[in-house]
Amino acid sequence: MVPQQYFIHDLAGSSEALKKVIESLRFIAPSKLNVLIQGESGTGKEVTVKAIYCNSGLAGHLVPVNCATLPPDLAESELFGHEKGSFTGATMRKNGQFELAHRGILFLDEIGDIPLRVQPKLLRAIESREIRRVGGLKDIPVDVRVIAATNKDLQEAVKRGRFREDLYYRLCMTSITLPSLRQRREDIPILARHFVQVLSGLDAYGVPGKPMVTGISSGAMSVLCSHDWPGNVRELRMLSRAGLPMLPARRCSRTTCVWSERTANPLQPTRCFRSRFCRLRKLWLRRSCEPNANLLSAPTSGSMEIQQNSLQ
Repeated sequence: MVPQQYFIHDLAGSSEALKKVIESLRFIAPSKLNVLIQGESGTGKEVTVKAIYCNSGLAGHLVPVNCATLPPDLAESELFGHEKGSFTGATMRKNGQFELAHRGILFLDEIGDIPLRVQPKLLRAIESREIRRVGGLKDIPVDVRVIAATNKDLQEAVKRGRFREDLYYRLCMTSITLPSLRQRREDIPILARHFVQVLSGLDAYGVPGKPMVTGISSGAMSVLCSHDWPGNVRELRMLSRAGLPMLPARRCSRTTCVWSERTANPLQPTRCFRSRFCRLRKLWLRRSCEPNANLLSAPTSGSMEIQQNSLQ
């Protein structure tokens, strides 16, 4: 029986779109299949990987690699390691990310940006479960489950010759497509309350404590639910974090934030993400500071309770 509300490592909600993702995770997590996670930026791909890892039962580590930041000349060395003296600057032997992820999960984030010349060796490592360090003479067996994530259309990249077709099918033994926040607006109140409660309890060093804010006013919530969220869950988290310093736990008034009454549509998209983000934050704070907002009151019986549930 699937619970009405889900909460897995910040992947929270009660929408049908999220329900399908959670149902997929129940079967995918304990399997040994490679996984390709697709979705817009900020939809929670890294969070989904952590959920899979925590419910996989694997003894090894979760090793993340951002393929977009791999230097083309050193990508092979980063993934597979190198021997001492194999190239200029290789003053000692180095284990690659595949070896570090032995008996665990190697998370290849932004897989669509991996250099084309590294893809054949990556394909061989996944197929044979063996790697060879740069400058090495012997193959090293590795037991690694590979999970890749991207916000690009890999099938289109295959057609354009930018991504190997055989590598695509090796990575996509099974796939998960994460819905955007626009596709599950009913989850916005759950996520917003969670972020506000959790982030308001962090001190300057990020150490959790007692939450200073325990609710969100109806005016502020209506603003959040009407926004398009091009940055998805990440944008909502950023907004929650950026707005909290403006909301002291003692008292909240209209003068808490700077606001221009002449702003016709503060949510109108602009070319500058920062400008749009600041406008949304100001409107959210303004609604939160209404006299009847009751932002700092204790949660009522009708408010959504956030609980940590497992996949089981």
